Amino acid sequence: MEYQEYSQIVLTLRREILGGKYSSSMQPFPSERALARRFAVNRSVITRVLQELSVKGFLCRKQGKGTFLTKRAQKISRAIGLIVPGNCYAEIFPPICHELSRLAQERDMTLVLGDVTSSSPEERAKQVMAIAQKFAADQVSGVIYQPTEFVNDVEGLNRSVLNVLKAAGVPVVIIDWDIVPSPRRSEFDLVGIDNFDAGRRMGEHLVEMGAKQIRFLVKPNSAYSIGARILGVKSCVRNAGSVVVEVDVTDVKQIKALLCRTPRPDALVCGNDTHAARLLVTLRKLGVKVPEDVMVAGFDDVQHASLVVPALTTIHQPCADIARKAFDVLLARIMNSSSAACACLLTSPLVIRESTARKISEGKTKGKEKKDAKRN
Repeated sequence: MEYQEYSQIVLTLRREILGGKYSSSMQPFPSERALARRFAVNRSVITRVLQELSVKGFLCRKQGKGTFLTKRAQKISRAIGLIVPGNCYAEIFPPICHELSRLAQERDMTLVLGDVTSSSPEERAKQVMAIAQKFAADQVSGVIYQPTEFVNDVEGLNRSVLNVLKAAGVPVVIIDWDIVPSPRRSEFDLVGIDNFDAGRRMGEHLVEMGAKQIRFLVKPNSAYSIGARILGVKSCVRNAGSVVVEVDVTDVKQIKALLCRTPRPDALVCGNDTHAARLLVTLRKLGVKVPEDVMVAGFDDVQHASLVVPALTTIHQPCADIARKAFDVLLARIMNSSSAACACLLTSPLVIRESTARKISEGKTKGKEKKDAKRN
């Protein structure tokens, strides 16, 4: 029998287990004879298949009784919960949720998306806690969680939410950013990008483009990922000034006042492309040219970055990869709750576009900048 056919049987049975087809702890798994008839193969092949599923923690044999799902496999056969408050205000989360939904469907699993839709950060926080309590009561197999931001005591709130799930024995994987500021780490698995390194590469690029005064524009109580990006920018600017400014990027008066300060900023970095796109609108109202008067950059590279004028220099978030990794890490955590927590930080390329494409000195034109962008 070809290995491909053998692997397909393993994959089929694994999907059925994950989908809850054999979730009863009282009923044995189908016998070797029944499976051999079903897949039209020799029993020796099925023996190898069941051995592999046993090694992977899905099945266990009971002397004289048959083959049964392990307790861990019984846990994994229920629904997976998804709590993503950023789904209603940040553009990276809809594609992440879409890919998670596809993965669950592919594996015949149920993905339950918690309804967090309020425009108020405080109301979103209440919704998140209510959803966590429901998932804990329902004993879902596991939860993928994006921490809540823009509220007072961000760390305390997120820890309270996670403690509800932890107390119920529900495994959790955090996406995007940890619930504690870098370089600290929580006890939960984390999947996202290396935000410090992303900020460092962004800072290096702006300095190479001639930036002397860089301002990082943020909202109060932003995600800790923003703080890591700020530290990354600061780590490479050396003699160039770098200042964090809490500001509403849509407020014309605030942005005008910022640009009138001495020394005048020549590069503005936003925590995401949505804010950067809104900043471009505000600068246009003020008659400020980008990148001639001031360079603008963001993070995410999902939709806004390439659609606005001028197109944004940004850090690309690998949304589908984040979803796939988070899904795999959660399944592994469900199967082995005692393993050490991991931090999976994925590659996030710098994408250079027109919003930072200014001449840096005599003879160095946009042609060189395009060449540098291609190299990066």
